[in-house]
Amino acid sequence: MQSIAGAAPGRGVELIVSPVRDAAEVERAIIQVGSDSNTGLIVNPDAFTTANRKLIISLAARYRLPAIYAYRYYKLL
Repeated sequence: MQSIAGAAPGRGVELIVSPVRDAAEVERAIIQVGSDSNTGLIVNPDAFTTANRKLIISLAARYRLPAIYAYRYYKLL
C-alpha cells in the first residue's frame, strides 16, 4: 500500500483507501467508488480478498469499475 500511496500523487491520482471487514462493507465501498466517475479498484492480495473475490469481481463488473488484481485467478471466475 505504501508504494501505491507514494506513486499516486506524481501520476495525478487520488488514492482512497477503503478498509473492509465483511461482505457488507465490501459492497458499500464498491458502490461508493462506483458512483464516482474516473475511478477504479486496486485489490490487495490477502486472505479476506481471496475469500471474497467472487463478490468483489461481480460488484466491480456491475458498477463497470476497472480493477487491478494481484493474481490472475481473480479474473478466472
